[in-house]
Amino acid sequence: MSPKLILSYFDMPALGEPLRLALAMTGLPWEDQRVSKEEFMAMKPSLPYNQLPTLEVDGTLIPQSLAQMRYIGKIGGLYSEDPIEAAFADAAMEAVIDMHFHLRPTVHEQDPTKKMEMRKAMTDTFLPTWLGNLERALKTAGGSYFAGGKLSIGDIYVVCRLNWLQKGVLDGIPATIVDEYPLLCALIKSVMSEPRIVKYVESRA
Repeated sequence: MSPKLILSYFDMPALGEPLRLALAMTGLPWEDQRVSKEEFMAMKPSLPYNQLPTLEVDGTLIPQSLAQMRYIGKIGGLYSEDPIEAAFADAAMEAVIDMHFHLRPTVHEQDPTKKMEMRKAMTDTFLPTWLGNLERALKTAGGSYFAGGKLSIGDIYVVCRLNWLQKGVLDGIPATIVDEYPLLCALIKSVMSEPRIVKYVESRA
């Protein structure tokens, strides 16, 4: 009997979308609970670490998005039992966390001129290196997936961030920045073509 799964997060992609796509890939029933800012403020004191997302499993709240991804991966066949393969899936996710660390100051910067200068530095220096490292890691792993030659939570986590970049939602960072990395582009197409993910995306349209 499958566990009762409830994912609670804001009505935005950010940390929630990798979890939603991973849950969709499991094929298990789950509830996508979208939380307003007002609802979050009311529930915040009772949340683990006072944060969203939370993943409720049969009444137990699991905190922290990477822990949630690993749990989903384990119950859904998206996280290898082989320690080395699992480590490479983790490495792909942690590479995205590295990117978040560098990008976050440009999101919170209030001065428009300085923000654009920071974004230009990201575009000219950090992001090409980061994307190049991901492309190389994917090639080393065989070219199709980051861990064990099959779809894992690492691939889903990376693809969600690449999709976000391709949407051009960040002023000063071109939507075409991923285009020159063929293996990454092929990975995006492969993951987003998975029937269960297609069904989820269409349900949100």
